[in-house]
Amino acid sequence: MSASNTIKVRPAAEAHGFPEKHATAVEQYTEESARVPIEIDAATKMELALRVACMPPRELRGLTVRFLDGDGKQVGQAELGEFDGDAYPGELVLEAPRRAGLHTWTAVLPAHTGDQTEYEAEATQFSFRVKAHTATVLVWDVPPAVVAGEAFTFKVGAKCLAGCRLENWRYVVNDQAGIALTSGVLGSEPWNGTAAVYYAEVAARAPVETGLHQWTISASSTDAAGLPHQDGYARLGVRSVSKPDCVVVVEAVDRATQTAIRGANVAMHPYRATTGADGVAQIHVSKGKYRVLISGPRHMPVQVDAEVTGDTSIRAKLDLDEAPADYAFWL
Repeated sequence: MSASNTIKVRPAAEAHGFPEKHATAVEQYTEESARVPIEIDAATKMELALRVACMPPRELRGLTVRFLDGDGKQVGQAELGEFDGDAYPGELVLEAPRRAGLHTWTAVLPAHTGDQTEYEAEATQFSFRVKAHTATVLVWDVPPAVVAGEAFTFKVGAKCLAGCRLENWRYVVNDQAGIALTSGVLGSEPWNGTAAVYYAEVAARAPVETGLHQWTISASSTDAAGLPHQDGYARLGVRSVSKPDCVVVVEAVDRATQTAIRGANVAMHPYRATTGADGVAQIHVSKGKYRVLISGPRHMPVQVDAEVTGDTSIRAKLDLDEAPADYAFWL
């Protein structure tokens, strides 16, 4: 005597109850979302839980469900465990395909005999989409202002969210009109303190027209045989200023002790500087009116309005930022 079984691979959201009599259902769940993955990064691991149920109940423990890729090659299998009152569970880890796009795989329940009944092998297809890895482009060490037409440097880096090595990725810097200004490749070592931010130092020249200019940076893979990655993009603001003709010396001191404050930040938009061990910062600026903001690591910020017509000195007294005692909140 023979009977047929039906294998159904489907998202858990669509699995309402057991299948019809004399049928077997195979349902897949990812550990994270408890559903068949609709999208997954290329070549990453899929942790799946498998449940096989049948009505009327019969012994399925020890049977193996095989998974075949689109070429018919077996990519994994799961052995069914003890009946848990509803179904026979199984677990397996599969690696997603390396190629991005829609993929159709097949789940196969082999022919078997139970309770003197022969059950033929059955199979069903299920589909999921593999997506390219996401790459993030980072930009740092950009000067707050650059003299128009002069050279400057900054850092550009890229990181794959799946942790891939992005060495030799090509980057291109475009101006706001989309014209390529410079290009190069990322280095073979990640930035200090990071696991996978591959970077390069970029040499560029500020626009001759003063003002804020918006540049874009793109990064893309140069390895056609590697894993698929989406191109990464970032924006970069470059402020060109006229050549400074004045020097502003800012001294930051603690008001109570009159001692120098090291590491205080001084901002004279768009110029910035940090005080040294002597509490002094020098900023080269053009003549004009400025609002100077001085803030210490442990001090309250101070604001000074200044009109710069020549070399200027500013002495800023900052108060220590002392946290109030606990009881002060209850007064």
